[in-house]
Amino acid sequence: MNFSLLLVSFSLSRVFLAFTREFRPFTREFLAFTREFLAFTREFLAFTREFLAFTREFLAFTREFLAFTREFLAFTREFRPFTREFLAFTREFRPFTREFQFKLLSC
Repeated sequence: MNFSLLLVSFSLSRVFLAFTREFRPFTREFLAFTREFLAFTREFLAFTREFLAFTREFLAFTREFLAFTREFLAFTREFRPFTREFLAFTREFRPFTREFQFKLLSC
């Protein structure tokens, strides 16, 4: 009884080995694909890390630029009254300026 069980298990293992031999080429291809995919994933992760570092630097620059812009706008607000006065002052000279331009063009 033990011998027949051993014979059956031996034949089954041979059948199983023959069955798995047929799949070796596919297994090799799958392993090669998996290696390539892992290499691509590593490269993609490295790119992602670099991109995130660039994004952090860009955001820091943007924050600094916005702070500068706010300060500059606050600085220019102080000159609004003078600018309005200057524009009102220059409006008085428009007729003379147009007349001068006409004289220059007619020469």
